[in-house]
Amino acid sequence: MDRATSASSAIPELSSEEHAAGVMLADPRWGYKFVQEHSGLIQPFDFVLDAVYELRNTLEPKAHDVYIATYPKCGTTWMQQVCMLLLRGSGAACDPMKDAP
Repeated sequence: MDRATSASSAIPELSSEEHAAGVMLADPRWGYKFVQEHSGLIQPFDFVLDAVYELRNTLEPKAHDVYIATYPKCGTTWMQQVCMLLLRGSGAACDPMKDAP
């Protein structure tokens, strides 16, 4: 297989639904998909931007709320465990899969 053939076969393609939703490829060699807000902020490809905007406009945080924001598959459960131990004390029994919504 020549170099041109192998390079073109490795480039992922977006579906018509992804194009319609505004999904883009950051680097076609790796296939990372994203959507970009009007402000330029980049979000994961499966975010529904209208829902993000609505949440920003309607969410009313309370003084006792704790928000944990991690990128998918980058230690969310571990970060939930750290936060629960900080809130409950280092000796507390915590199970992020049951205790954190």
